[in-house]
Amino acid sequence: MFRSVLLGALSGLLLVGSAMAGDQYWLHVRIDSDDPDGDRVRVNVPIELIETLLPMIETEEFGHGRIRVDDTDLDGVELRKLWNAVRDTKDGQFVSVESRHESVSVAKEGGLLKIRVLEHHRRHEDEQGNHIDVQLPIKVVDAMLSGNEDELDLVAGLQALREHGSSILVTGSDDGSDIRIWIDEKAEMD
Repeated sequence: MFRSVLLGALSGLLLVGSAMAGDQYWLHVRIDSDDPDGDRVRVNVPIELIETLLPMIETEEFGHGRIRVDDTDLDGVELRKLWNAVRDTKDGQFVSVESRHESVSVAKEGGLLKIRVLEHHRRHEDEQGNHIDVQLPIKVVDAMLSGNEDELDLVAGLQALREHGSSILVTGSDDGSDIRIWIDEKAEMD
């Protein structure tokens, strides 16, 4: 009888553990160098682990999972007013800056804040300029701005990201390396 109860309890725990593992989201970072002798970086971290560790990090500008915003040009209240205006407007491109060296655009599209930076300088004619594309769900930005006016709450942002579900956050290339950052429910990347 004891064996049956023990086996039943263990089976139940395994099933619950398996179900919970399926709901866990992972942050993935992949960096691949175009150079055959170059580095390859693979990072797979459960979002919940990051949420637990961030509050433990304490620096002058970072504490309790929050980044302090001390920029004299834009304080926390102004940042929130600006964000509320962007969030509440229709989708579209809000910022477009073209210079000799780079192009920067900021847009809102389909529930995402999109930021694109493209460098124009190249060493070779066949080389593409470095670029980075960032896509953040609107709810993640809302969560990051939900705390004190002089802080960005990264833990709240991670929780909102987990609730949002699988998504690509960053893609790009930098000096011959391809970069991709995303979250999904897989413990390992493909």
